[in-house]
Formats: sequence, C-alpha cells, structure tokens
Amino acid sequence: MCGISGIISLGSELNDVDYSTVKRMSDSISHRGPDQQGHYCDNYIFCSAQTLKITKKSKFSDQPYKSKNGRLIITLNGQIYNYIELIDDLKKDFNFKYENELELIEKLFLKYGKNFVNFLNGMFAISIWDVKKKTLYLVTDHFGIKPIYYTKFQNNWYFSSEIKDLKFMIPYFHFQEDEETVSNFLKFSISNNNENNFYKNIKKFSNAKIGILKNNELIKKSYWDLKIENNQEPDYDKLTELYSNNFKLYSSTS
Repeated sequence: MCGISGIISLGSELNDVDYSTVKRMSDSISHRGPDQQGHYCDNYIFCSAQTLKITKKSKFSDQPYKSKNGRLIITLNGQIYNYIELIDDLKKDFNFKYENELELIEKLFLKYGKNFVNFLNGMFAISIWDVKKKTLYLVTDHFGIKPIYYTKFQNNWYFSSEIKDLKFMIPYFHFQEDEETVSNFLKFSISNNNENNFYKNIKKFSNAKIGILKNNELIKKSYWDLKIENNQEPDYDKLTELYSNNFKLYSSTS
C-alpha cells in the first residue's frame, strides 16, 4: 500500500500556506508508506508520495520521481505487473538506470504521451505533472482498485488516495453528505460504482480513467471498457488462460 496526494493551482501561484497545508495532508497518510516519503513543489503544484516497497526485482527510486530531463514528476500507488516485459521492449529506444515501474512510466509517457496507460497491466493510481506544459495527468487502473479522490476549492484542485487526506486541507463546510449514496450504503451495503461517495463535493475517479488538468479545467476520458455481449457464453478455457497469465505476471514482480 502506497499513497499519493497533491494540490495544484493553474490560476495563480501557490503560497506558503498552501505548502504547509499539503505537508499536513501528506503526513496524515504516512501509514501508507513506511519505506519512503517524499515531496515535490514548484510554483503551481505540491505533490507527495508515501511508498511501501513491494517489488524486489528492481532498483528502488524515491518518489516523487523526476525524469532525467526534469520535465516529468511522477507518483505511483500500486503495482504494474508487466513492467519487466515493457522495459525489455523499450530498451531499444531508451537507456534505463533503475529498471523499475516509475522509470517505465517515464519512458512510456515520453514515447506514447497520454496513451501510455494502454500498455499497463496491474493495479495502480498514477499522477504525472508535466512541468513544461503545466498539465497534470491522473490515471486509475482498469478496475479502479487503487483510488484517486479529488475536489476543487476556490482556485485550487486537490487529489489524494484517501478522503480524510482532503479534509485536512479544506474547511469543514465544504463537505456535505451525499444523502443518496449514504442511504444506499446503509440499506444495501453498497455504493454506486461511479464518481460519487459519501461527500457531495468530493469525487472519485472511476475505473479506467485518465484525467487531464490543464488551464484550470479537468477533462476525464475512459481508456478501456469491459464489453460483455448479451447471452454470450463464457469461454472458460480463455478465462483460465487469462487467470494463469496474470498470476505469472504478478508472481514475477514479487
């Protein structure tokens, strides 16, 4: 378990109050990353990461991860199962220093841009800050296993792996209960698989989403969808093959 969080202001520059607020926020989820905690800040963004080292077969690099040219700032919560195969494929185009998941994301993004996520297999929440374009990318995995919560208050956008993290940064009156979501949870022990949660003003990235925050506007797009046709008989041999292949990928990264 890792954790990522941040504040971004594309309308005006961040100030000392913003920085201290986000520092308190990141400290509130320090339990998610006992191995390493790190921060990055410039005039427009303050982001942090708490890292629990899972992968043993690659060199460890601190988060937030800065690309070699200084253009990309990357944080990752989760695990990419096929990173070894992807790195091997990219070695014909790039030199790798660490050969880990963070460096893989850097190289994929440099080669494919926002389409980099189409190559990933795993459970992950990713943030990428493009310093040159002043653009933030937020990405969730195919099934939304690793969460990203976000909200906007005044001129700032906030994101985090946990709701309580956001409550450290924003006045309490910004948080109002979403009565429908709360009611469904109490009645049926379920919540809708969409952006809503227990608070109206806090949203959650649903599965397989990439969000692009630029010019103070957030645009979200789906990059994958599970298509099931009506009356379609399950292909159990194919399911067995997929399960076996994914288990091998997961085992190879542990």
